[in-house]
Amino acid sequence: MRYLFFVLAFIILFSIPVLASNYGITNVYFLANGVIRCSPVSFYKIIQQGTSDAQNITVDHIGDYSSYYANFNNSTGAPGNWTTFSVNPVLVPAPSDTNYTTVNISVPSGQPTGNYSGYIFANSSNTTFGNCTIPFTINVTTVPPPPPPPGGGGGGWGGGLVIISPTVLDTDITIEQDQVQPGERIYATITILKAGGPAGAVNVNLTYFILDQNGNVIDVKFSTVGVENIRSDIYFLRIPSTADLGIYTFKAIAVYGNATDEAQDTFQIVKELPEDEVNLTVRPLTLFVGIQDNIVTLVNSLTERDLLVNITLKAPNGLIAERDSIVIKLTAGEETVLFWPVTATKFGIFTGHFIIKYEDRSIVREFTIRILPPYLYIILLFIIIILILVLLILYRRRERRYERGFQIQRIRRLVAR
Repeated sequence: MRYLFFVLAFIILFSIPVLASNYGITNVYFLANGVIRCSPVSFYKIIQQGTSDAQNITVDHIGDYSSYYANFNNSTGAPGNWTTFSVNPVLVPAPSDTNYTTVNISVPSGQPTGNYSGYIFANSSNTTFGNCTIPFTINVTTVPPPPPPPGGGGGGWGGGLVIISPTVLDTDITIEQDQVQPGERIYATITILKAGGPAGAVNVNLTYFILDQNGNVIDVKFSTVGVENIRSDIYFLRIPSTADLGIYTFKAIAVYGNATDEAQDTFQIVKELPEDEVNLTVRPLTLFVGIQDNIVTLVNSLTERDLLVNITLKAPNGLIAERDSIVIKLTAGEETVLFWPVTATKFGIFTGHFIIKYEDRSIVREFTIRILPPYLYIILLFIIIILILVLLILYRRRERRYERGFQIQRIRRLVAR
C-alpha cells in the first residue's frame, strides 16, 4: 500500500505540467511554493527598417512567496539581439503584486524584409520559482521612399520611357461569424485590391492575426497572395480553448514593396452557441481543368418550421463559379438539392467554403475538391472508348459464333433428312 501511494503521487506530479500544456498553460512553471508568471504569453510587431517599437512585459506571481527578482534575457541572433530592457532585473514584490519592464526593439536599417521569430526569457532569482518563455515575431517592412523634389526637369527626349505609378493596396476584411466558442475556428473573408504598380499579378505578403482585449496576439498566420487586380479569399484562425469571453479583433495587414494597408473586424467569443437549424452536405466531386461540372449540395432544415436561408459559395482560387449566392426557402422535413456550376482553371486539391446565413445566425462549412489536369480527362475518355470498342468486338464475335452454330445445326438437319 505504501508503494502504491508513492506511485500515485509520482503520476500526479508528472501529469500536472502535461495537463497544463494540453490546456494551453505553457507560460507557467508549477511548483508547490508558487510560480512566476509573464504577460503577454506572446506578441507580434510590425516594424519598419531602421525604426523601433516597444512592448511591456508584466511579471507577477501565483502562490505564497517573498520578494525576488526576475532576470530577463533574449534569444541569440535576430530578432533577439534587437531587444533591450528598460528595467532588468525586475523586482517581483510580495505579496502577489505585479511589476513590468519595457522591451525596446530596434530593427537595423539594412535588415531584409520578412518575419523574424525569437524568444524572451524571464528567470526568477529564486530558482524554485521557475521561469517564463515568451515567443515573439517581428515583421520587418521597408521604409516608404521620400517624396520627389518639387519642380520639373529640363528638356530631352523621353521616347520609350514608361512611368509606372506607385502600387496602392486597399484591404478589406469581413468576419463570417459574429460569435464563436473557445477552441473553435473563426473565419474571415479578406479582400485585397491592387491599384497602380507593375502590370500583372504581384506577390502580396499577407499577415492576419487575432488580438485579445488586451492587445495580445493569440494566433497569427502568414501567406503570400498573388494579386492582379482584386483577390478575395476566406481564411481562418483558431481560438485558444483557454480564451476569455468577450470582444476580439481579427486584423489583416497586406504588404507589397512600399505599399502597406490593413483592415480589421471584430467578433465575440461566447460560452455557448444555439444549435444549428440548417444542415448542408457537399457531395464528393472530382473535376477536370476546363470541363464544366456541378458542385452538388444537399440542404435541409433541422427545425419544424420553414427558414429563409442565404447560401454563399466561397470558391477556392482556380475555380470559377457561375453563381456564388442563392436565397431559398427551406421547408421543414424536406431536403433541397442545389447545383453550383463551376469550371476549374488549375489542378490540385483545394478547400472551398459555403456560408449559410439565416435570421441572426451564420454557419461556415468547409469542403475539399480535387481537380485533375485536362490530359487525364482525355486519357479517361480514350480508355472508355477503348473499352466500348472491345465490348463491341466481343459482342460481334459472339454473334458470329452464334450464327455459325446455327448454320451448322441447319446443315446437320438437312443431311439427316
